[in-house]
Amino acid sequence: MKDYRNKSVAQALSSRRDFLQLVLIGVLLALATSILATVITSKTDWSTATTIGVLLLIVVAVFAIRAVLAARVIHRSFSAALVLSPEDLQPAEAEVYEFSGEIARILKAAFYENKAFADAWRREPVTQHWRFDTERATVSRVQEDAGLKLLNEALETWLSQALSTHLTDYYNQLDESEKHTVKFERENVPSLLLENRILNLLNTPIGDRAAFLETPASTDEKANQRDNENMVYSQSGPGDALFERLELVLPKGSKLTRQRSGTLVIDTPRLYLSLEAKHNGFTANLPHRFVSHFYGLNPFEARSLLIQIELTGRVKPLGMLRGQGWELYHWVDSFADYIEEAASVDALLARIRWPAVEAMLIVGEGRSKKRGPRKASHKRMRLTRRKVSDESR
Repeated sequence: MKDYRNKSVAQALSSRRDFLQLVLIGVLLALATSILATVITSKTDWSTATTIGVLLLIVVAVFAIRAVLAARVIHRSFSAALVLSPEDLQPAEAEVYEFSGEIARILKAAFYENKAFADAWRREPVTQHWRFDTERATVSRVQEDAGLKLLNEALETWLSQALSTHLTDYYNQLDESEKHTVKFERENVPSLLLENRILNLLNTPIGDRAAFLETPASTDEKANQRDNENMVYSQSGPGDALFERLELVLPKGSKLTRQRSGTLVIDTPRLYLSLEAKHNGFTANLPHRFVSHFYGLNPFEARSLLIQIELTGRVKPLGMLRGQGWELYHWVDSFADYIEEAASVDALLARIRWPAVEAMLIVGEGRSKKRGPRKASHKRMRLTRRKVSDESR
């Protein structure tokens, strides 16, 4: 997660630590080299000096390997939020927050085509995740979690679709990328679709879905096609029906799997990456004025869900030894940046300059409170004058 504050002290301490490590490695390496050079050029038996020199070289190697291992770790974590309307518990949308709109669109499409999903969402709502026992003073998870499963599948669907779009756009900008990449389509990842009902539904071809046959294909359908291709990647049908094509372009030799927890695992020749977006039953702490002004809801009645998004992984040891071909893997950083911009609440509040916006709202609320009684008193004064004039007549 980005830190939008300039931490001068932390940066100074980090630079100091790196500088001291560099100086220490330089001193140890120079000392070890000097000792070994003396041993080689001298005719005397310097077994002790040789041992010390070798040990110093081992220490230098350990420091270097430790620095390399720390640098190959991949970890990006973001906190997102989903606001539910108090009337029907449907996800609310905000124009400035892309994540909320995408999740709302996915769930609306799933509920439109599969009424059983909508019934389960209402019958076992995601907001009833905890059971409180006042007598025993304990808290436990609710076993009826149909709503929670649907939400997590929708989150996984959004993450997979976002990755699919990002990878396609990224490799389209690389020259001759098709020689070094492979496409994972619907038939290549059956386990991914079978274990996620919403992803499977939205990815099912249009010809196999009754929702797209309710009205002629020419009525208010919007297709989004790639340039110079006839393949449809996204299409809206009647009502809230939605088709989203899943196509993951990855370097050759990659493997794509899904864990039981819903984590998407990408194993490439040079790096290992896992992606997860999940709600664990906790509430997001959104500013009250943000909910009321950007969502148009009562902040004391609307439910805000906390969503955790994790991108973790590591660069493989042999991959660190390769100097060329890394342009096929820079999408990891750009995709993490996109997820942060689209979903992170911290990034959203910083982008819209929320502290300044909230200050203006507070000032506006104070002025409206002061103007209210004055307007009422003027109105009463006018009524009094009219009454006096009528009596004079």
